[in-house]
Amino acid sequence: MATKTQALSKYRSIMAEADKLADQAASEIRTKAKEHLAALKELGDEYEYLTGKDLPELGKASPKARTSSSTNGSSAPSGKRTKLKGAYAGLTVNDAIVKAVKGLKNGLGPGDVAEKIGGKKNTVTVAMSNLAKDGTITRVDRGLYTA
Repeated sequence: MATKTQALSKYRSIMAEADKLADQAASEIRTKAKEHLAALKELGDEYEYLTGKDLPELGKASPKARTSSSTNGSSAPSGKRTKLKGAYAGLTVNDAIVKAVKGLKNGLGPGDVAEKIGGKKNTVTVAMSNLAKDGTITRVDRGLYTA
């Protein structure tokens, strides 16, 4: 059985080793993070050069604002699919919205877009707001959007 002094010495030795490992890991993480930030900066600059727009900030939207895992690209809960009509059938809600407002100088509101594509007004309203936030469509006036 170890003495009190031996146990304390072993404890201090293990703590010192753990501190050293933690410092090394933190240093490696800081280095990796700096590399990733530099790469992200380059990608942001490239995106801005190619599109003429600032790269949309990620992680700013609430979880509800993100699209669900449903295959139609709408923000409807999983399992529910929005069936669109006419020329918009088979498109995701987001793609249908962009197609519906593309080239319209005065824009359209969510109600008009929902009627045009055959979607639900609430789904279209949320999707249009998110599309405007990420720069895919442009808000021309209160409740009016164009692409």
